[in-house]
Amino acid sequence: MKENNFLHALVINFKSIKLLFTKYPKVFLAYGVNSLFNTLTPYVYLYLCARLINELVIFNMAMIWKMVVLTLIVNVVFGMLGIILNHTETYYNSVFMLDKETIFTNKLLSLKYKDLDSSSTYDLLAQIHMNEQYAGYGLTKSVDILKKMISIIASIGGALILCFSLFTSKVTNDKYQYLNNSFFSIAIIVAMFIVSILSPMISNKAKAYWASKVGQATLTNRLYSFYGFLAYDQSRSLDIRLYNQNAMCEKGYHEFNAFKPGGEVANCAKGYMGIGLSLSVALSYIITWLVYVYVCMKAWAGAFEIGFTAQYLGALISMSSGVSGLLAVYGDIKTNAIFLETTFKFLELPENIVGGKILEANAVEDYRIEFKKVYFKYPNASEWAVNDISCIIEKGKHIAIVGENGSGKTTFVKLLCRLYEPDKGEILLNGVNIKEYSFESYIKTISAVFQDYSLISQPIKNNVSVSKNVDFLKAWKSVEMADVKEYIDGLPNKMDTFLFKDYAEDGVNLSGGEEQKIAIARAIYKDSPLVILDEPTAALDPISESNIYANLSKIESSKTMIFISHRLSSCVFCNTIFVFEQGQIVQSGKHSILVSTPGKYQELWNAQAKYYE
Repeated sequence: MKENNFLHALVINFKSIKLLFTKYPKVFLAYGVNSLFNTLTPYVYLYLCARLINELVIFNMAMIWKMVVLTLIVNVVFGMLGIILNHTETYYNSVFMLDKETIFTNKLLSLKYKDLDSSSTYDLLAQIHMNEQYAGYGLTKSVDILKKMISIIASIGGALILCFSLFTSKVTNDKYQYLNNSFFSIAIIVAMFIVSILSPMISNKAKAYWASKVGQATLTNRLYSFYGFLAYDQSRSLDIRLYNQNAMCEKGYHEFNAFKPGGEVANCAKGYMGIGLSLSVALSYIITWLVYVYVCMKAWAGAFEIGFTAQYLGALISMSSGVSGLLAVYGDIKTNAIFLETTFKFLELPENIVGGKILEANAVEDYRIEFKKVYFKYPNASEWAVNDISCIIEKGKHIAIVGENGSGKTTFVKLLCRLYEPDKGEILLNGVNIKEYSFESYIKTISAVFQDYSLISQPIKNNVSVSKNVDFLKAWKSVEMADVKEYIDGLPNKMDTFLFKDYAEDGVNLSGGEEQKIAIARAIYKDSPLVILDEPTAALDPISESNIYANLSKIESSKTMIFISHRLSSCVFCNTIFVFEQGQIVQSGKHSILVSTPGKYQELWNAQAKYYE
């Protein structure tokens, strides 16, 4: 992290405000107008109150009535305006708080897959959320700082206008002539400013101790989020009960709790931070005492009418609070910069390249893919995941990819899907490097079901079509080919049935096999020229697997299909088999040839076949 000097802190907070302002200008307008109104309104009341008290002292009934009516009118008008402005700010603030999260979700969706697939990315995002929830720092804090700045500047300006005559008015009592000495007034002002500055400086120092413990606090919050809500995670319920994991988690939470008595954050709160904040509050009372003594002495000495006492007292205390507030904001800016470093580290991660050639519909009529000496290594890995791969996949061919775990099969298809980019070599589609096509048009040519597929808590029709507008005829054909039509037809709401019970009490929890079939139906519905199925039948029984393969083999000849499977029975109907070992293709050909040829494929086949003999 860069040195957190004030200039850098100011720049990064301004960067945050600029980011939010470009997205939510109306929110900032509502904040600004309401802050100015709420800050300046009390000064109007102070001004009117001072004059009303003066009229009461001399008992001028005509002026008293005029001031009462004027004050009433101002109260009514300002009250109505205040309600309107407060409700407007509340509305826009709700919109902002709900929509702000899209900044992070949109960023996630725009990231390169290698960053999206990295645990460090999610660690950053978890830190950002914890920072905002734990101490209120981050993007939202920069908005609060701006609101405070507007209020403070307006407050100081209004106070200076109202209390200017306090220092220029002369006392008439000879006994207190020293109050007319400009040095005395300057001394009072300096004393007020010193205490006003000292109080927030101590408070900022105390907050710095708090910020220094953010790492431990964030870890504790993350552990709490995991341990505290573990029992609510339905996917873990079986293991929790079988292995009594709740006892282990309870022990872990108490061991790593920085907030518990004796913990680092708790010790900080009762030590330097607690003492500092208490001293800061004590000094603020000294300011109030100085203000009251000075104003009352001048009023007693006849410098101004008694009514102005309320005006000057209110204005001076507000000005002192404003000066203290400026320094408090100074501290907030520096502290918030520490947290914004994490926020912008995430927001400035490299994104997918936008643009490129549009892959026209007629371009996929001669769909031909070629890997030319492709190498790929995962970040921080020492070995190549894919090592010198060269192969051709022709249009309409059914390709099987087999090999042991970690041999590079899934990495191969993720490179093909442009989820990763080769470190060396190139992948060509119809003779053109796939990086030259726009990602959006390229990915439309591919339907894929990976091992770690996911379905959403929405109706089955939405899971199959992944679209607002569902082609029901196409959807039913897709679920039929995926061998799940009979199951869906037996549900009370059929295609309108919600998956899972997150948002519908009558939702269904599917078996692993049925979920996998719906994921396959989704790939079929997309109707892309290239279909990739990575372990598509791992959760299915042999009969369901046979039915799906029989249906998939009927897909029109223009479809190119790639199967990754540990069940080598799926290889029998494929045109070509690629056998992977240690990131390389060590064999290729048809099943009938490979099964009779000594090598890796024969070894894998025989290892499975012996269990069926």
